[in-house]
Order: sequence, then structure tokens, then C-alpha cells
Amino acid sequence: MGLLYSRINHCQFDKIFSEGCAPGYDRSSSLCALCIGSASGPGKECEPNNNERYYGYTGAFRCLVEKGDVAFVKDQTVIQNTGGKNTDDWAKNLKEEDFELLCTDGTRKSVSQAETCHLARAPNHGVVAREDKAACVRQMLLNQQEEFGKNGTVCLGDFCMFQSKTKDLLFRDDTKCLANLQDKTTYESYLGAEYVTAVSNLKQCSTSKLLEVCTFLGI
Repeated sequence: MGLLYSRINHCQFDKIFSEGCAPGYDRSSSLCALCIGSASGPGKECEPNNNERYYGYTGAFRCLVEKGDVAFVKDQTVIQNTGGKNTDDWAKNLKEEDFELLCTDGTRKSVSQAETCHLARAPNHGVVAREDKAACVRQMLLNQQEEFGKNGTVCLGDFCMFQSKTKDLLFRDDTKCLANLQDKTTYESYLGAEYVTAVSNLKQCSTSKLLEVCTFLGI
């Protein structure tokens, strides 16, 4: 939303697309028109949680597959849900080559070319700690990674840090490893100027119905 504001200079996001599914928006808005809600029953449409089947990156990609024309997702979202990696009925036959990235210069590229064709760069998830606890937390996690990481000595039984029966329980299931950042890395330097500016732009839309949801989710 912050990136959109920087380009259009207004907060009427529902004027950009004739229809869509933006969980958390006003249910009477066109931005909720394509939402399908929960498989368990009606009344959950456009809720900003997993009751809405088009919620989150995978949900947005599903919306593209079933109803939409475009979706704002990560390149990894496409990769994770094509080629048989997602066995759900809506995704099991999808092919990565059937989807393209829309570049800011008006061209299109394959999903594998995201390095040179993207709307923005999103930093990897990080672990945040109080300054006086940072060194202890860092060392504890790195020690645990040696045992329970993907190549850990114990990640063969019931517990691994980067995989879980419940999706993304502790860390994202597609996490490769934890990186050791420099001491006293600030959130501004880690996130980068572009990302911080986009988040700051959200404040320009303080009356937007979608702002509270985006801020809560860290979008």
C-alpha cells in the first residue's frame, strides 16, 4: 500500500481495480468482490485471516489462478505453488512457466528473472531483540541451528527449526538458515531506505480501511 501511495498520491485503492480481494477492506467495497471466504460456511468473506481462502501470499496467488488478472506476491510464492509442490486441487497442476512477472518498465519476464523485474525488494524476516539481550539471543539461536537446522545433528526426529506440521510455525518452512548480522544493526539499515519509506507512506492514509490491516501484518 505504501508503494502504491508513492505512485498514485492518494488512498483510494479501490479505484485502481474494478474488482479484487484485499482481506480486511470494507466488505461492501469492490476490493472484496472476489473474496470467497471459508470453505466451512458463508460470512467469512474478506476477513483478514485464514477464514478467507484468498488471504496471504498463497491466497492472493490462488485468487489470481481462480478469478483474477494480477496478484501482488513474491516470486517464491509462484515457485512454492507450482510444479506439484502444492498438492491442493487448485494448485496441483499449475506450471511456473504459465505465469509472468510484470516489470515496472512495462515489459514482462519469467518468474526466474525476479532479480531484474520486481515492484520492490522485501527484506528477509529477522529476529528482533532488546539491545541488552541481543548477543544472548543470537548465540542461542545459532547454537540451536547447529542441532535442529536443515543440516543439524538432531534434525532427523520430531523437531526441526525450519519445518513443521503446522505451516510456518516458528520460522518459515522454506528457511535455509539463520544469518549472523553485525552487532547493533538497526531496523532502518536492515530494512533499507525504500522499505522504510513505503511503510512511512502508510501514515498518509490514516483513514484508509485497509491501513490497520496492512500495518498489523507488516505489509
